[in-house]
Amino acid sequence: RHFGAAAREVAASRTQHAPPFSVTCSDPDRETGEVERLFEAFVKAKQKAGEDIEQFSLDCFQNFLRGKTQQLREQKGCREVEYVVAVEEGQVRLKARVKS
Repeated sequence: RHFGAAAREVAASRTQHAPPFSVTCSDPDRETGEVERLFEAFVKAKQKAGEDIEQFSLDCFQNFLRGKTQQLREQKGCREVEYVVAVEEGQVRLKARVKS
């Protein structure tokens, strides 16, 4: 579906007041329950914002988290990464925050 600017603004106004959802991971392969909860929150936020979700699958999402978690652990020397589902200017974002 294609949403016009007005529809995106309406969707954004509905989602921008929702509190962000977050999960902390150290090993996404072992924390499958947390990964599934994060995936569900991410997909629901995208649906509410009127974004296309057809290209998303749990396997691809978990692969992304695995790579990103490993990358940040190596680069920043941390044990855990907090992932936050947030809506900014009507767009759903998955943010990674380094935890000690």
